[in-house]
Amino acid sequence: MQPHLPVWVLVADASRARIFEVKIGSDVFELVSEFPHAGRGHNHHAGHAASETHSNKETGHDHFARELCQALTKGLNDHKCGRVVLVANPEFLGHLREVADHNLQKHISEAVHKDYTTLQPRELAERLRDHLA
Repeated sequence: MQPHLPVWVLVADASRARIFEVKIGSDVFELVSEFPHAGRGHNHHAGHAASETHSNKETGHDHFARELCQALTKGLNDHKCGRVVLVANPEFLGHLREVADHNLQKHISEAVHKDYTTLQPRELAERLRDHLA
């Protein structure tokens, strides 16, 4: 981890995600990227079995989690951030952890099991202050 670089905070669920940058010594959350889940809202044919639909949903969540992890890894590799804080509901946090490569995993300093996707940056700063120290 590189302590002089900003922290990137991923706030996500299975349908949307935002990456914020927080500079060292600051509590201002600056939006870096926003990701709507491309698979969201797709209709499944009524004839599909429930287990197949569930399997497709899981695959979509894994794909979205991979997309987010790739963005975080790129930020690390490009020296735009020195560590990462993940904020997601427990289920999606599990997807993120499963698909994160070794380099990303060693740069994750905190994992917060909360769905804060609807919060504004100021509210995020208040609720995550202790996780950024």
